[in-house]
Amino acid sequence: MIWVGLVVAILVLLILIIFITKLTVEIDLYHGRDNDHLKIKFFAWFRIIRFTIDVPMVEVDKDSPSIVFKEEMKTGKKEKLKKEKKKRITPKEIINSLLDTKEILTHITQFYKIVRDFLNKVSIKKLDWKTAVGVGDASQTGVLTGAIWAIKGSIIGLISANMKLKVTPNLMVTPLFQQMASSISLQCMIQFRIGHAIIAGIKMLIFWRGGKPNFRSTLLEKTTEKSLS
Repeated sequence: MIWVGLVVAILVLLILIIFITKLTVEIDLYHGRDNDHLKIKFFAWFRIIRFTIDVPMVEVDKDSPSIVFKEEMKTGKKEKLKKEKKKRITPKEIINSLLDTKEILTHITQFYKIVRDFLNKVSIKKLDWKTAVGVGDASQTGVLTGAIWAIKGSIIGLISANMKLKVTPNLMVTPLFQQMASSISLQCMIQFRIGHAIIAGIKMLIFWRGGKPNFRSTLLEKTTEKSLS
C-alpha cells in the first residue's frame, strides 16, 4: 500500500507540474523577395525543453497551382535535426481546411466561449510587425499604406481585448513610392500554461455534439476518430 500511495503521489505531482508549466511560443515570419521564412519555437523550463519547426523554403510549383515548402523539425538545446520533409499545399486542401473549420464550429457548442476563455489566459511578451509595400504609383501606395495601418490597428485592438498584451507593439509600415514590392516581418512571443490548453481541449470534447464529423482532411479525420472512440 505504501508503494501504491507513493506511485499515485508521484503521478499527481507530475500532472500538477505539467499543468502549471508555462509554454512559450516564439514565431518568426518573413516574406519578401522570394525569401519566405517561417520558424516556430516551443520551449519550457528555462529552454531545457525545446522544439522548433523551421520552414525555410517556400516556392510555387511550376507544374500545378500549389505551394511547396520544406519543413524541418528540431529538438533539444543544440536543435538537432529530427525530421525533414517537403509538403505541398493545393487550392483544394485550402478549401477543405475551411470546410473542416466550419464543421468544427457546427459540432462544438460554446466554441467561441471556450476559445475566448483560453485566449484571456494567453500573454503576449513580444510583438514586432513591420511591413513595406509599393505598387509603383505614389498615390495608390499612400492609400494602401493607410489601409494597412488601419488593419494593423484593428488587429491590435482585437488582441488587446482578448489577450494579455504585456508589451507595446512595435508596428511599422514603410511606403515604397518608386517601386513595386512588398515585404512582411513578424516576430512575436506568446506564453500560456499547458494546463489551460488541456482544459480548453477537454471542454471541446465535452461540448461536442452531433456525432462523428465529416472532415475532408485525412489528418483531422484520424485525430477525431481517436478522440471520439
